[in-house]
Amino acid sequence: MALDLGNLGGMMDKLGGLAKNLSNLGELSQKFDGEKIFDSLKEAIQKKDYQAVENTARSLGDAASEFGLKELSQLSGEVVSAVKEKRFGDLNGLLEKVKREYDGIVSKFSESKK
Repeated sequence: MALDLGNLGGMMDKLGGLAKNLSNLGELSQKFDGEKIFDSLKEAIQKKDYQAVENTARSLGDAASEFGLKELSQLSGEVVSAVKEKRFGDLNGLLEKVKREYDGIVSKFSESKK
């Protein structure tokens, strides 16, 4: 089987992008304590403090975007949109998606450090 050198460059770009995102997660985790963020979001939802939900989700999304974590940023933006559109019943489900994405990134980061 011959190595397709045309694809090699693209593969290297993807691996480089993944490595960058993983290292960015380390910086993000230093900036934010993920578990505290999700605990505060859950508490704000329970208290129906939707302004706090919006502000926290926006901060998380901005930080994720700054570090190149597009999916986490997009999902955080969906939480912000749900608050703005008064779709409060969607918040717990959206928060679960954001948490899953965050946990997946943390897991990849942890594996890369082994």
